[in-house]
Amino acid sequence: MTAVEGNSGADAASSPALLVGISDALGETAERVAQAAASQFPGYPVDVRRFPHVTTEGDFLQVMSRLRQPPAAVVYTIILPELRQTIARHLDAAGL
Repeated sequence: MTAVEGNSGADAASSPALLVGISDALGETAERVAQAAASQFPGYPVDVRRFPHVTTEGDFLQVMSRLRQPPAAVVYTIILPELRQTIARHLDAAGL
């Protein structure tokens, strides 16, 4: 879990916002983008989770089903256009 430094925002007892980074490779870029987004909200607790090697719709659905709480945001770096579109449809349907 990452607590973004700062003095404003939610108290430490609040549940951290879950930011998910999904990639068809190692996921480093997706994780960095999620961290950059989190840095825009100093003082709020954030949990950034990286899921690498997501190469099929089934992989994506498995990742989403393993989450214990709904994510505040999902960042994905996927090369295949068809998989990007499929992930976008699922996230839109989930209101993310």
